[in-house]
Amino acid sequence: MGTEHHVQKTRSEDCLCQIVKDIDDSQRIIAERTSSFTRENVLTKMKMGHKFQQVDKDTVPFMLFGKDGRLFIGKGIAEHKHRDSLFTGMESPVFRVQHADNNCWAQLELLCPVTKNGEVLRSDVVNDKAESCFFPDKEITAFQRTGVCIVVNLAEFMGISCLPAVQVHARAEYQKDEKG
Repeated sequence: MGTEHHVQKTRSEDCLCQIVKDIDDSQRIIAERTSSFTRENVLTKMKMGHKFQQVDKDTVPFMLFGKDGRLFIGKGIAEHKHRDSLFTGMESPVFRVQHADNNCWAQLELLCPVTKNGEVLRSDVVNDKAESCFFPDKEITAFQRTGVCIVVNLAEFMGISCLPAVQVHARAEYQKDEKG
């Protein structure tokens, strides 16, 4: 008989995992509803007298806090078609959940803040003390998808800060802003 090793999750781990899973489920429902808004489908249903409420917010951005209480900064490599480089390191404390499973693992996409003037604020990986540069004294009105994803074990975090739901800008727009 082998020794059975049982790891018990704390209530805060279960709660944080469930919050991210609920965000994932909500975003998935919105994506399914939005994909059903094809031009032909809408025109046909409008002729039949159906009213539509277009969903304009598809993401609940959030930030995670480690067990040490510090803001978690996700880091990854982005395709970078600017100048002579093909790739660049980037980091962000703001995420969009792409998928969350029942075992407390999640795939998160890094988001970049967008200012009121439409400027995409990128933070290249420079050092581990870059927290203050993510939200400078500029009004942040939206977020931009980056296509940069990381997989995390949500049980390793102690806190989450959910931001108001937004419509994120597509990654293609992110690449356009980077040219020049």
